[in-house]
Amino acid sequence: MGKSVTEVYAQLYHYTTAAGLKGIVESQQLRATNIAYLNDSEEHTGFFDRRLPYLLEEPVRSVAEKMASTEQGQNQIEANGGLEHVIQQDIQNLVDTFRTVTLKLNKPYITAFCGVPKQSPDDGLLSQWRGYGTDGGYAIVFETDELQRLLDEESKNFHYQFYVWGDVEYYDQDTLQNAPHPETIEWEKAVQKAISGFFSTNKREELDGLVEPITALSCTHKHKGFAEESEVRIVAIPSNAELFKLAQDSGDKRPRKPVQFEMKNGVLVPYIMLFGRPSAGDAIKLPIRKIIVGPHPDKYKRQKAVELMLEQNGVVAEVTVSDIPYLGR
Repeated sequence: MGKSVTEVYAQLYHYTTAAGLKGIVESQQLRATNIAYLNDSEEHTGFFDRRLPYLLEEPVRSVAEKMASTEQGQNQIEANGGLEHVIQQDIQNLVDTFRTVTLKLNKPYITAFCGVPKQSPDDGLLSQWRGYGTDGGYAIVFETDELQRLLDEESKNFHYQFYVWGDVEYYDQDTLQNAPHPETIEWEKAVQKAISGFFSTNKREELDGLVEPITALSCTHKHKGFAEESEVRIVAIPSNAELFKLAQDSGDKRPRKPVQFEMKNGVLVPYIMLFGRPSAGDAIKLPIRKIIVGPHPDKYKRQKAVELMLEQNGVVAEVTVSDIPYLGR
């Protein structure tokens, strides 16, 4: 596997509203939103539409061509529409199956961060500030090694079906591009190996190892139009009822992470809160190192308000303002 998030990024930025900043500082928790309610219409599905068919092409074609090398196999392939038709049909059947199973069993929750801007680390990303328009925004700068420690604690305190954090991969219609991140390459190789094993042996257990890589890949795939964000995300999937019962029956006493709801534009949006404790104990402190007040006519007044709020909540962090001269129009 490649380098961990903490090795690649010393710090990560989380952009939010004034209400979001207040909630994070006061609760010392981060909200993770159900993936189906994010602002990308292809979340969790784009991988199955674009990248997965490409990954399946090589192993499926290899098996089909091997089958066509025998007279019996050739006759069977011809009876089913020819080599290319059989290959594409097998790929589509696999994609449909994996899509249905994954979307049914996995209910991921996402917390998003951005990498540190290369050109203006003290000012934040203009593309993010534009998203807040005239309301302005705030960037919370977190220390990644402490976030990793909190994630480790989270998995000890609550029962999760799956969780991972890492870089998002960005694709357009040119799915032939190579994945840039080592962890993604490993997951993709695992998918291809499992498919080859399944077609070679016809044993369904060959597919058992696909759950983790397909879950991770489908949750970290986005359209190339979002690439400027350089997103790093936490993907957390609370255990479903069946898995949780099995865990409890085996003696695992960790509780499930409770799902909460907020009303947004007339829609109930599911979310979970990361880094809370299941019972009373020492308060958790998020590793907030800096808060950048986004471009706004009242940015210095906002800076003073944020400083007061941090002081009241016992948070020691620098508060700065972005020098980007964006007026939010």
